[in-house]
Amino acid sequence: MGDWPIGDISKITTAYSNPATSLSFTIDCAQDNTKGAWAEVISATPFDVSGIILSFVRPYATGEMDCLIDIGTGANPNEVAIISDLLYTHSTAATPAYSYFVPISIPKGTRISARGQCSDTAYNRNVMASILLISGTFQSQQPCMIVDTYGATAADSGGTSVDPGGSANTKGSYSQLSASIARATKGIAIGIGNQGNTGRTTAMALLDIAVGGAGSENVVISDLFVHLSALEGTPPFTYPFIPISIPAGSRIAARAQCSITDATDRLFDVVLYCFG
Repeated sequence: MGDWPIGDISKITTAYSNPATSLSFTIDCAQDNTKGAWAEVISATPFDVSGIILSFVRPYATGEMDCLIDIGTGANPNEVAIISDLLYTHSTAATPAYSYFVPISIPKGTRISARGQCSDTAYNRNVMASILLISGTFQSQQPCMIVDTYGATAADSGGTSVDPGGSANTKGSYSQLSASIARATKGIAIGIGNQGNTGRTTAMALLDIAVGGAGSENVVISDLFVHLSALEGTPPFTYPFIPISIPAGSRIAARAQCSITDATDRLFDVVLYCFG
């Protein structure tokens, strides 16, 4: 397991808000599955940051849309993504909110920006983002300095498809998220996507995360609940942070089981975020 003892929270601030309109930061996710321009969230962090809570929602809009969102640091035009391809899925019938907790160190005085891409070309593509900066939450032997993303698919602004298979309530085949992770992990987070399914049949699914070569996978996190909803998409949408140690070079894969066997409606996307 990861080495993340909880300490006292000394400071929390919202990186951006607009009291005049009661709105948070707006990310204009570029169309055609291509990342748009960086937009500044905060010019300089007011303290040393040890974690970020990110929440995404798409209000006042209809239509299915998958998005991949980057959080970056650095002066314009030299921003560098420190968190890449955070998955957000909007459902036709609901306005889901995705939340990610990212335990990452960012020095005081750092400029933070955001950018995104989306699969939608017909509707409002703006995504509202609440970005909380946290200081003093963790004491770790080695602070988390980097986030690696596995399974994101730029071509459709989604993730890697997981197919529970044609037998109800039985685990299907593995979908590879990474053939070899770049560095050892202190923990992972998971984003779950709807694949732009506008007519999904409501169903229940259980998701496994496994480590090991093809045919010899070892399940390290089992039976994460996923609600495949005709109204909401795929709540709980994210598993924000799970402290677990996985060695560098490991292959990581996902599999699932589902209560239905429909060839389309049983499918969902997965993106994995590894904290090192």
